[in-house]
Amino acid sequence: MDVDSLLNTPFQIIIERCNDKSWITAGIISCLCNKELYLLSRVSSDTNLKNYYKQYCKILTDIIRVAKRSVYHNQIINSNNKMKTKWNIIKSVSGRQTEHETSKYQYSPDSFNNFFYQ
Repeated sequence: MDVDSLLNTPFQIIIERCNDKSWITAGIISCLCNKELYLLSRVSSDTNLKNYYKQYCKILTDIIRVAKRSVYHNQIINSNNKMKTKWNIIKSVSGRQTEHETSKYQYSPDSFNNFFYQ
């Protein structure tokens, strides 16, 4: 590898997240895609419509929370190693690195150091 190509190429951080969104149902998707209600509540000066929209968002948030909780609970119940499953869920939700990632940089620091030490 050429030094100029290493120094002129920007390092890119590659983040791989577990996007396990098995909790999303068709009903949740249809509720999330309801932008007309948002636009109406934003433009309108009707307080009843704005209160209805706020209540709608609160209910949708509660439904999403319950759906996530039930999916994660079922994963834990059906697993053989419950603690490992709990930690894997925590890692996937928080977006932390998994054990399967090799390097988060496009060019690893080891290859950069090997070039200068050899």
